[in-house]
Amino acid sequence: MSDESARQRGRPDPDRDALALLDALLTEAPAATVVVVRPNDTIGTVAARIYATGAARIELLFPPEHVEFRQPTSFSTLRSLLAEAGIAVSVVTVDPAIAAAARRGQVAAVTVEPPVRAATAGQAAAAASPGRAAEPPTVPAARAAEPPTVRRTPAIEPPAVRRTPDVAALQAAATLAQPRRDPSRDADTAPSRIRRNRRSAFIGTLVALGMMVAGGAGWLSTQRTTVAVVPPRAATEQHPFDGEVLPVAVALPESDVPTVQAKPLSVAVTFSVRGRVQSESMVPTGRAQGMVTIINTLEQPVELPEGTDLLASGADGGEIRFMLDQAVTVPAAVTSSDASGLSTTYGSLEVMVTARVAGSTGNVPRDAITRIVIPGQQPIITDRSNLLIRHEALAGGSEALRRAVSDAAIQPVLGEALTGLYRTAMERFQQEIGDRAFTLDPETIAPTPERLAQPDGGVTVTVTPDVGEPVGDDGAFDVTVSATFSALATPTDEPVRVQLQRIVPQHLVRQVALVCQPAALPAFVVDAWRWDGSALSADGVMSCTTPSQLADDMLVRIHAALLGMTRAEAREYLDVLQSRGMIAGYTLPDVERLPELDWLLTVQVAGV
Repeated sequence: MSDESARQRGRPDPDRDALALLDALLTEAPAATVVVVRPNDTIGTVAARIYATGAARIELLFPPEHVEFRQPTSFSTLRSLLAEAGIAVSVVTVDPAIAAAARRGQVAAVTVEPPVRAATAGQAAAAASPGRAAEPPTVPAARAAEPPTVRRTPAIEPPAVRRTPDVAALQAAATLAQPRRDPSRDADTAPSRIRRNRRSAFIGTLVALGMMVAGGAGWLSTQRTTVAVVPPRAATEQHPFDGEVLPVAVALPESDVPTVQAKPLSVAVTFSVRGRVQSESMVPTGRAQGMVTIINTLEQPVELPEGTDLLASGADGGEIRFMLDQAVTVPAAVTSSDASGLSTTYGSLEVMVTARVAGSTGNVPRDAITRIVIPGQQPIITDRSNLLIRHEALAGGSEALRRAVSDAAIQPVLGEALTGLYRTAMERFQQEIGDRAFTLDPETIAPTPERLAQPDGGVTVTVTPDVGEPVGDDGAFDVTVSATFSALATPTDEPVRVQLQRIVPQHLVRQVALVCQPAALPAFVVDAWRWDGSALSADGVMSCTTPSQLADDMLVRIHAALLGMTRAEAREYLDVLQSRGMIAGYTLPDVERLPELDWLLTVQVAGV
């Protein structure tokens, strides 16, 4: 007995040999790589074995009655795991329950009929054993009681076959060459022969099944078709927000209030640069001035406050303004009567006026002043109102060749002054920060260098002597600029722009319920933000998107409708769905007609 057990252990396992042969045969299938699922395999072990093959197309060969893979969720989970790696999988099995679960899990499945062993194989093996009678098959009692009916089949002579002399000679030679068995050895070799026959039958069955799988895999690879449909476009509503003020604090509060962590900075900076006038030019050296008589024809005095201008026309037709040296009151007119009748004496007053522009441009001829402009009132035209103006020629404006401050001399010096002003402000900021955990956020600095160069950039410019004024013998003049700078210092690697991507949604999420529908998904985009020295504000858009997707029953209806359609019919059908807004688009395969079998046609959502 021990010798026989040893011999049994030394012999190869026929089942293991058959599986190994089948695995090798199916792996060589050109259409896909076949993976045989073992009875104790799980989703994880099957996925691991599939990944180990490195193939993009897998055919899974399932044994019957595999418990774990009789649920659709098992196949949908396996499909999701393999989809991330771009692996397509299908199922071949003899178990209809496993095939149905695979299809419900959106995995293509093929059901094959199990091979049936010939009934005479066992009987022949039993008959080959000496001294052992064949056991009768089990039949119902009713059928066993019935007398057997013998059908006589008439003998039919096989058709005569003509054999050529060459064929007959070959057959005769083959018959003579066959070895003759010793009948005495049949009794000893019968058990081993039976085992070999059984093993050969099992291996043959599995090989046949493998060839069916390989052929089915090749056929499936050419017949399987996929139609992709695009879900309806999602509905999106946009709600802009402008000037949304966000809290700013050096230390984050313990509460859940979204706050930008930053340290506000503010410095007032003054910077001066000395320049020199290098060349001489004609410079106005005096202003036109003179006495003007103002006559009042009203019987009430007229007040001319400080800032009143008298307008004259220059020699070139331009407007020349003269200013009163001081506020004055023109006396009222006086009416008197005597024997000769009534007489009126107009009130009059002589005042000194000076041209507002220097140089000879301010010189005007006699009685050139024609209008009076009182602050806050309409111009008064003389000789057409109750005020008259008389004067002689107003002169005194002149030019001389001297060195004086000009705009051309100021511009280079002003640029240098603004650069020094900005550099000094940055140095002051670094002193204000102090804590090394914070760093200056350059996007929050105001005013910027570009802003400083603009006329309204918030910079005060003082030139000494003023523009047009003569300079000393050394030609020196000073340009002084001053401004107040502000900025934010933030934690390292956390500038304001980065924090806003997190803080703005948290800040606005409390308003989502007031703006978006319950099923909508909110999204936030910050378009612009600013720090004005006292508050941080942001502009952007809050979007409310209602997701749109195709329901499973819709995919089922589309799948059922497309079965067997021609390409033109399918296009017409899908165009109708698209025109009704039920889908946003579709992709058809390049085939003349779609399959009629449901498991050969897959309808899926585009991008899934």
